[in-house]
Amino acid sequence: MRTILILVSLAVVPALSLLGQASLTYQNSLGIGKEKYIFMPDPSAPTVARYGGSLEDYATFTKVAGQGFFAELWMSPAKDQPEDTLRPVPGSVVTFRQGTTAGLIAGKPKLDIQGVQLQDTVTLQLRVWENFERTVKTWEEAIQMGSIRGSSPPFNYYFPHPEDFDLPNVTGNIAKGLTYFSLTVPEPSMGSLALIALSGLVFGRFSRRF
Repeated sequence: MRTILILVSLAVVPALSLLGQASLTYQNSLGIGKEKYIFMPDPSAPTVARYGGSLEDYATFTKVAGQGFFAELWMSPAKDQPEDTLRPVPGSVVTFRQGTTAGLIAGKPKLDIQGVQLQDTVTLQLRVWENFERTVKTWEEAIQMGSIRGSSPPFNYYFPHPEDFDLPNVTGNIAKGLTYFSLTVPEPSMGSLALIALSGLVFGRFSRRF
């Protein structure tokens, strides 16, 4: 009897481990012609974010490229969750490709997601920011520094079981839920405007003395 229990345990533990270790393809492309590009701010309205639409709608935009920008995946372990419930996924900070593949993250073929099982549905969001030579390492720091930044609309993502790939429209790639989107130039805060005004006043008084 003890031998049987041991054998059952040895069989069940790996299965539970497998169910608990969901993963996804961390790329914003499903192949040639199916790229979900990320763009720099709108040249005509840099403080206004753009989402969705067709590729033609972004004809005047420049694609995000190179080591100067980070992308990070954020998640909440349930579907249809608001942004304030999302948390960064460990190991998901990446930079961007360049040249003919600009606008695409230098992602990973497999990103493990802790605490999520196969056939779960979660809420995901991709956040992007200018990292100032990699010194701005987090989204919170990007906000504090006034980095150019932006994020995709949150979207639901289903972690497929291997058998699910036989079903229509099932993919293990986050690009399935992404849309095109652009970064924005943040508008100056009231504190920043006050500091600029104060600096100008001090400079004016100093100039009049000489």
